Amino acid sequence: MEASGSPPRPTPPRKPRGLRALGNPIEWTDIAKTILIFFPPIPFTLFYIWRIRALLTHPELEPYISRPALQSTQHFLYIIVGSFAVIMLLWLVLRRREGKHDLFVRVVIHSWFIAIAFGSYAVGPFSTPVLLGFMAGGMAVFLLFDARRASQGAFVGLMVILGTSLLERAGVLTYGPVFAHVVFDGQRPPDVWIYLNLAFTIVLTAFVLGGTGLAMSLARARQGELNELLATDLLTGLANRRKLDTLLEREVARAQRLGSPLSVVMIDLDHFKRVNDTHGHPAGDAVLSAVGRTLLAQLREIDGAGRYGGEELLLLLPGTHLEGARAAAERLREAIARLAVEHDGKLLHVTASAGCATLDALQPRSAAELVQAADTALYAAKEAGRDCVVADASRALG
Repeated sequence: MEASGSPPRPTPPRKPRGLRALGNPIEWTDIAKTILIFFPPIPFTLFYIWRIRALLTHPELEPYISRPALQSTQHFLYIIVGSFAVIMLLWLVLRRREGKHDLFVRVVIHSWFIAIAFGSYAVGPFSTPVLLGFMAGGMAVFLLFDARRASQGAFVGLMVILGTSLLERAGVLTYGPVFAHVVFDGQRPPDVWIYLNLAFTIVLTAFVLGGTGLAMSLARARQGELNELLATDLLTGLANRRKLDTLLEREVARAQRLGSPLSVVMIDLDHFKRVNDTHGHPAGDAVLSAVGRTLLAQLREIDGAGRYGGEELLLLLPGTHLEGARAAAERLREAIARLAVEHDGKLLHVTASAGCATLDALQPRSAAELVQAADTALYAAKEAGRDCVVADASRALG
């Protein structure tokens, strides 16, 4: 039982269930989003293959449909299913690997637009269902991915529609071969009909998909600004505690998965309370802001830094062993000691103490254990007289 008057234990957050557990698809990684593009057409394609086989087996069913065209369409659908099956296998492999996999994402986007463009040729590219399908699928691509890659895929798809239409005008292809017997009584459609519908399709599709892409680009830019604002400590310019915890958990998981080292450095400004008490809290804010800028200027692009609490700052150093972390912490300690922060006509100077700890194959730890080890080393630095760096004593330096 809990002691009387003790604070209640925090209730653990409930895990999301059902669709909520999947999260917002727009916030998924690009490699995860691709399954929403290439997987949904697979069951429809399998259904059409089954239906075509039935029509080829029973010629009396729907006799207005061209059987030779159905055979060609069936072969095309087999290619589509085979291609998507290969894409699925690649997706299962790549989703577990680090990286953006930009080439794979582009291949999926282009494949989708090309497949629906060739499918539209088979039934007639200017029918209403085809146009709606192309635009609906295109809008989904623009909603999920950035406008540049989505626009490139849509452009390729429209070029396929344009190319097949021009080849039909040149007599190389048949318009809508699956329904060639019933469209225009088996005759070639007039030029004016083809070109007017072609222009209408291109203009309408470009307007709808372009507008969707522009709206999503503006929304993503705005959302990015809001996310940055919500994840940043406004005083230091570093990550706030919530963002820092997320970064730490992600880096620990990545280090454990790849077997690479990860070091953290806990930094605490020495006698910071004296700055606030002597010069006021605005002076303390100015010092914290200057220290934050100093850390950002010294760190690598892959490193992370955040305000852990009060005047405590935490650094994340991926791919860094304990020796490297101690050297980096020493450079930062010296840079902070050289700071001269001007406030209210006075120059303020501070020093910092730091504790380092690491996670690697020889020292597996959870995120909490890693931070605790760094905090213990920081405490040792304070006990040693401050303005120094101490490495985790539980791991001997090589």
